[in-house]
Amino acid sequence: MMTTYSFFGNSSLYGLDTTGVLCKVMDIMEHFFICHPESGRREGSEHERIMFFSPSSERIDKQTDVTGLAEAVVNFTENFSQPQPEDETPEFEHRYVTTTNFAEVYIRLENRKFIMGLSLNRKSCQEMDYTVHLPTLKTILVTAYKTFKLFFGSFARLIEANPKVFKDRLNYFFSRYLSLLKVNQMPLVDYFAGVDFLQLEPVDFLRVETLTAQVQEQFPQIEKVMFLYQNRLMWYSVSKVDVIVLFRYLTQSFLPTSLRAELKPDSHLNRRPSGTPGQHEGKFLSGPSDLTRPSSSDSPKDMKCPVVYLSTDEESRHLSSSQLIVYRALNATMCMFVKKSITREVLHDLDAFLGPELSKLASRIGEVYGNSNNGIKAEADYFHFIYYNPVSLSVKTSFGLSTDGNSNNTESLIVPKNVYRMSCEVCENFIADGEEFGQVQCKGDDDWWIVGKKSNGRILILFLPPRPPTTVNDVDGYVNQIIKTHFDSIFVI
Repeated sequence: MMTTYSFFGNSSLYGLDTTGVLCKVMDIMEHFFICHPESGRREGSEHERIMFFSPSSERIDKQTDVTGLAEAVVNFTENFSQPQPEDETPEFEHRYVTTTNFAEVYIRLENRKFIMGLSLNRKSCQEMDYTVHLPTLKTILVTAYKTFKLFFGSFARLIEANPKVFKDRLNYFFSRYLSLLKVNQMPLVDYFAGVDFLQLEPVDFLRVETLTAQVQEQFPQIEKVMFLYQNRLMWYSVSKVDVIVLFRYLTQSFLPTSLRAELKPDSHLNRRPSGTPGQHEGKFLSGPSDLTRPSSSDSPKDMKCPVVYLSTDEESRHLSSSQLIVYRALNATMCMFVKKSITREVLHDLDAFLGPELSKLASRIGEVYGNSNNGIKAEADYFHFIYYNPVSLSVKTSFGLSTDGNSNNTESLIVPKNVYRMSCEVCENFIADGEEFGQVQCKGDDDWWIVGKKSNGRILILFLPPRPPTTVNDVDGYVNQIIKTHFDSIFVI
């Protein structure tokens, strides 16, 4: 259980003031639930379908009514959908329900055996200046499910093994997850839910790739790797379906928690193996606290590494458990995934090899990229943007906070809340239409322009503040100038 609890170690989000940038879900949520309809089929036992419900203080009959309504909506609307082959069924079927007071999203999980639902109170959303965008809420639900699955595996496996333990684990995880979950005031940032990449020159990228290949060649126990610098992803070999939730866990919980522990004088993370002072700057953030001790003296706690459940390939929905070994030198972090148990001797050899090599590479990357943002920041009174590459899952934005804790928010350029709403309405179909190329633009009542462009599937949305009276052609020229100046390396027009 301690491994899972580490996910919740970063409740303050790097200790930064996120007022006006992020909104706590608990402040706008009416309810959240997970149900297993098959468990409540018998008359009089309908409440048994409830696996988890928040708030837990809600009356059981209300919980039963809420989950029953969700099941009824799903079953009723299914009568109007075209039947699909099993292998073409979407992994996350969804239903949207909107009323005067609530906005609700239901998703079906694991071959339609489970339903997860989220309801937001519209009045609370208005008070918190949160713009409701149903596709974004769906993404938030999917991310919550994948995060649970990362630590515990599939719902079906757990409920089959022991329904009571399944409920306990749902309660353990989601009661904490929901209490700390925050959403971005700009919904489209959460909708894309991507990864912050560090762009490297080809030579430096080759150095990263070479080191990871050498590690896997010398230590065949290591099956998959993620490589980060300053909490930005540089290289990975895990499945693309896992990379986003792993990235969030590492950058928003594991690494911040571990680095805070480093600052404690008595922390084992500060201890270096005896006899190797100053030879390298590497250390394990998970695993044994002292590599010099013999394996025979190990206790299970000494060798404890987080266990995560990863997809076996890009297409399969099957999971396989792996131990997560995290090694850090300077600002570079290598995350290694092993299926078999690993001994202290192997870790000692890994430290001896990886410490000097990773330290050199981290120093090189720091010299070249450490003093530059290596991203795109809008000028303070210029524009806001959201960029998304669906192939690499890369997201860059001027809204909110970057993963390294630095504010990307251009404080002097405040976007009106109605522009948030308008951007969601205008861009929703544009984003989802499946076309590789396209453009959409509109002008709001307050003279803000929203321009969305697609190029080879990559999406760029620009938010332009009021300017002197301009024509559509003037705006096109202005947008093209912005792209050539700030996005030329990642977005071709």
